[in-house]
Amino acid sequence: MPFTKIDASNLGGTTLPALNGSALTGISSTFKQIQTGEYSTQVVSNSQALTNTGLSGSITPSSSSSKILLIINQRLDLYAGANQNDLRFSWRVRRNIGGTLTTIRNSNSDGDSGLYVAGHSSDNIYRGYMTYAMFDSPSTTSAITYETLMVEQGSNTSITANYQYGYDARSSIIMLEY
Repeated sequence: MPFTKIDASNLGGTTLPALNGSALTGISSTFKQIQTGEYSTQVVSNSQALTNTGLSGSITPSSSSSKILLIINQRLDLYAGANQNDLRFSWRVRRNIGGTLTTIRNSNSDGDSGLYVAGHSSDNIYRGYMTYAMFDSPSTTSAITYETLMVEQGSNTSITANYQYGYDARSSIIMLEY
């Protein structure tokens, strides 16, 4: 079905133009709603415990058959001193419906690390954005909050979500119901 418009009345307009006339398979031509969330306060973890990054967003589906497209752009900084084997971290996307937490994305293995950087003799640093898109089928019309969590894989590693390096580095989540 051709992608012709997005119902963006909650963004102050009525429609957004088509994307170069392209077609998106399996997605209706009109999204039911778009919601966003942002977070820019640094969250630092120096342990190997699961830590909430502070980034979250909420949406209430209009139908129990609706699907949610999530687009996550998370600012990260991983740091380990010299002569570390590598930098690795895992991350989670979690759904909260009325206090019931469900992990819907879990990069909890070496083969599916959120990020892996080979170590070397000088400082091991990674700074950048982790961008991810995924679909969710929550089967509800109750309010849903999506949130991201992180955990570093190495005992000598520090990870900072929403890392500020002299400028505003916002992390964001976009939720599109269709």
